[in-house]
Amino acid sequence: MRWLTARKCATGSGRANDSRWDDIEKQRPGPTDEERAAIEQDFALGELIYELRTSAGLSQRELAERMGTTQSVISPLRHPIV
Repeated sequence: MRWLTARKCATGSGRANDSRWDDIEKQRPGPTDEERAAIEQDFALGELIYELRTSAGLSQRELAERMGTTQSVISPLRHPIV
């Protein structure tokens, strides 16, 4: 929804598209309880990895090197794409 708010600010009211967006949003089903639990677990794991990495004084790049991967693999772990 932040994107929609930013679009409204940038383009004026944006009223013509708002009703279509609202209709689409209402038709889209929300996550099931099982999906919501999995999402919360993903976020918790990402936070744990972040906390452990930073408490060890490691950058994303350093952790990636130790794991045999790249920084671009480590970065999304903090905020998983839902």
